[in-house]
Amino acid sequence: MTYGYHSYGSSWGSSSSYCGSYSGYGSGYGGHGSSYGGSKGGWGGSKDYSWGGSKDYGWGGSDYCGSKGGYGGSKEYGWGGSKGGYGGSKDHSWGGSKDWGWGGSKGGCAPDDTPPSGGVEIGEEGASCHFTISSGGVTLIVTVTEMGDNALKFDIAVADDSARIGDLRGIFFNVDDSVEGDLFVYSGDDVTDSKFGHGSVNDLGNGVNVKGPGGGYDVGVEFGTSGIGKDDIRSTSFILANGSGTLSLADLANQDVAARLTSVGEEGGSREDSIKIVGETGDLDCDTFNNESSPVPFDDAGMVCAGETTTIDVLANDTDPGETDFGPEDNWGLTLTAVYDANDVPVNLVEGEWITLASGARVTLSGDQLVYDSAGAFDDLLVGTTTTDTFTYAVIDSDGAPGFADVTVTIGGNLNLVDTIGNADPALVTMDIDQVISSITGRLTNIVTLDFSGALDGLDGVYTHAYCVDRTTPANLLLTGAQVYDSTDPGSLPAGLVDKPDMLDEVNWVLNQDFESTYSLTDVQSAIWALIDDAGGVDVLPRQAGVQLSAGAQAIYTEALLHDGFVVDQHNPDADVKGMIFLPVDSAGEENGQAFIIGFDLESCEDYMM
Repeated sequence: MTYGYHSYGSSWGSSSSYCGSYSGYGSGYGGHGSSYGGSKGGWGGSKDYSWGGSKDYGWGGSDYCGSKGGYGGSKEYGWGGSKGGYGGSKDHSWGGSKDWGWGGSKGGCAPDDTPPSGGVEIGEEGASCHFTISSGGVTLIVTVTEMGDNALKFDIAVADDSARIGDLRGIFFNVDDSVEGDLFVYSGDDVTDSKFGHGSVNDLGNGVNVKGPGGGYDVGVEFGTSGIGKDDIRSTSFILANGSGTLSLADLANQDVAARLTSVGEEGGSREDSIKIVGETGDLDCDTFNNESSPVPFDDAGMVCAGETTTIDVLANDTDPGETDFGPEDNWGLTLTAVYDANDVPVNLVEGEWITLASGARVTLSGDQLVYDSAGAFDDLLVGTTTTDTFTYAVIDSDGAPGFADVTVTIGGNLNLVDTIGNADPALVTMDIDQVISSITGRLTNIVTLDFSGALDGLDGVYTHAYCVDRTTPANLLLTGAQVYDSTDPGSLPAGLVDKPDMLDEVNWVLNQDFESTYSLTDVQSAIWALIDDAGGVDVLPRQAGVQLSAGAQAIYTEALLHDGFVVDQHNPDADVKGMIFLPVDSAGEENGQAFIIGFDLESCEDYMM
């Protein structure tokens, strides 16, 4: 196989009796050489410019077929022209590396240096296939279509779902060693250069190279210009033809391929990187890539917090390379048809009807997308941890041919440790209470050290702003055990633990307001007692007619009454503190001190997943 621009040019010679000024078979200086070669040279001529003559110049000659040229000459000039032709010892031989071949420009009989394509006929579009190569967040999809039996059309595009984009500057690839003939670029609006050479092409100049990662290739094609000021090529096409042989998809199968992109970066962001992508074309079976071939769906990924739903556009990266009636704007004519259920059986998708997966999660159809609902299957997953769930879906194309791909969903935990504590089975903790005088306010502050065990030891620590639940029971300031209850479930609290459990919503609202930065701890404590304790808040001393609470405590209490039904919500930064009640108990489980309520800051899945 030879490489280079190829053209039949102007036959063996051009004008003036096929190039010769001294013509005739066996005549004068040249014999036959004038018809096929030119002056001072010929086939069996009497002087030394013949085919096999004593000097350097063989079958060939001056003017129309080139000076200093001949078949078998000892210098660099061969059959067909000045510094070019068949048999030259340098790089301008028949199909040489500098683009000039049998009858080509700068050698042979072509009258100018126009890259040749005349004489080659390109057929109709036939079988088609594609391959992808990826690196650095950029994915290229290359669709290759047979154009008759001697040409391939290449359609190259940066995938829509690539994390980054880039300016496509060049593509390099090999073809099968069995290809014989002359390869050349037949057409391509964005093509600015091309090179050919067996395993030797890796640099097209102007920075368009794949030196290093991919070695050398048979074909290199350059697109556009340097920088994105003049062009920014995200997709392009060209036709590669064989001037004197066949070229098919089979010749491209399982070959090395590389691409060069500059101005790489995120859409709308800085694009200062450049990358070289190296890969393989893969096993391209031409018989399966046609209008009746199966679609080619690609695996998808999604992300969701436990207990929530997410919509996944699985068709966005699916293709049907052989499809001619549809394109990416209409999902290549693909239709979502089924999802494999918990028994690994395909179940037809019907909009609004749920299919339960092996994990217990479920999937339904919404338009041409899939909705994934974790459906309580991962409710015990703690905040800060993740797991994955995978299922398979099926599509069909416009001809009814099927395709299959997997979806992997990453589920983030949404459960806080305090949410695992239930009032029917309260947690146990060792509690150490200190009452200290705040150096800032000069008022008494409760500081509680908690020591959980087992799975709850993530709650261990020192907590300030611990408030008494009632006024009449003395505080136990000794190291003691305690039972832990959830104040957001007041209906299940032990009887008598809180005088007014129906007012705990308002207390949780108070705990979420950071009143300690505005009011004294005594004001906050007094307001809490006024809300949930039969004894009420701290009396103002000296007593004043009609006045019980301090002005601060009264302001907190009055506003809290407006928040009946307040709901603690870990996803709401204004409501993500939950009050937990700690009841001191002795070794026999009997109450032995004042109960405390402490606010715990809840985390959410979004804190880790977004």
